[in-house]
Amino acid sequence: MFKTIRKTLSVLFTFVILLVSMSVCFMSFAAEETGACGSGLTWTYNDISRTLTISGNGSMNDYSSSSSSSAPWFSHRSDILKINIEEGVKKIGSYAFSNCNAFTKIQLPNSLETIGNYAFRYCYALVSVSCGTGLKSIGNNAFDHCQALTTINIPNSVESIGNYAFNYCTVLSSIVIGDGVIGIGNYAFYYTGLSEVVLGRNLQTIGQQAFYNCKLANVTMYNKVGAIGQNAFARQNNNTSSVISHVYYYGTETNKNEINFGTGNEPLLNAQWHYEQSIHVHVYGIAITKAATCSSKGIKTFTCSCGASYTEDIALDPLNHVRTQNRNGIPATCTETGYTAGIYCSDCGKWVSGHALLAVDSSNHAVLDSNGNCPRCGKHVKDVEQPTEPAIQPNDEPSEKELNFFERLIQMILNFFAKLFGR
Repeated sequence: MFKTIRKTLSVLFTFVILLVSMSVCFMSFAAEETGACGSGLTWTYNDISRTLTISGNGSMNDYSSSSSSSAPWFSHRSDILKINIEEGVKKIGSYAFSNCNAFTKIQLPNSLETIGNYAFRYCYALVSVSCGTGLKSIGNNAFDHCQALTTINIPNSVESIGNYAFNYCTVLSSIVIGDGVIGIGNYAFYYTGLSEVVLGRNLQTIGQQAFYNCKLANVTMYNKVGAIGQNAFARQNNNTSSVISHVYYYGTETNKNEINFGTGNEPLLNAQWHYEQSIHVHVYGIAITKAATCSSKGIKTFTCSCGASYTEDIALDPLNHVRTQNRNGIPATCTETGYTAGIYCSDCGKWVSGHALLAVDSSNHAVLDSNGNCPRCGKHVKDVEQPTEPAIQPNDEPSEKELNFFERLIQMILNFFAKLFGR
């Protein structure tokens, strides 16, 4: 009977180990979702870090506000704390991150050319956007109602800013429009908090109500502007609490008179115009705004005294390990090699120092069995005097003390399973 109990307990222990292993594997699997989101693109959402990553080479699919055709990560929209868009992504699809209202900043890759319509609409917590140097188009309503947005750069590569692109970005107080922008769409900066704007030197058209009800005090523009839409610089109910004081114009008064001003632009026309400004040549100061590490690129920011700025990536620095751990060595045994102690980087998964290989140690055996043999390598290490054991009669039963021990042990195992599956 005693042997039967031992065999039963051995089976139970094996079953427990298997269940725990399966639970750990299931939890790891459940923590991450992935799928395709365009030709050559993959999305991955990690539920533990609450990070959404878009990777691959290609353009993202366009989505819509309809639940049946929304982005595949839409169900996590209120949980996503970080969005990583990796180099190789060329387009962010329509409605891609609309209503993702928990993440606060995003770095767009240099490979990105297009931000689709409504891509970041209603991202209420979004504070900062850093655009890459390859961006060409900002779609309609792209950042509509991003009411925490304070910082975004429009690089010189951008050619168009769509209708309502920054509609109701109420705390966006200043912006420099890159020199590549040719047209600003209708209502593009409608009801923003802008107090100052620098328009690019190649801008030709400004859409109707583009800067409607902003708090602009200073406007800088160049003489290529040929048309300014109706009420582009108007204020609601002719509000005069904040008027445009100065227009710094890179052209002559004759050039200004050739502009086709739509009706309702008196706040701009009545400002003090400063003509024939010197054509400004950007002189950039350089600052490292984020150091490169072994696992993440750095950011180098170029800023001119006029406020224009752009960023460049800094390549990975394989020697800059930030999160390191001192790890103990593993002694070599009679069957396996070991390692010395060392310093391990948890970011890149590499050993920084130490961790030297130790050859198999033929003298380091496991605890010997009753015959003096090593259970690990199977070698006979030393002779051991074998104690004689009294013969057990066929009808020999375990003592009451042994039975009580196994009853308690079985009860502990049952309690473990009750807690494990009762969650």
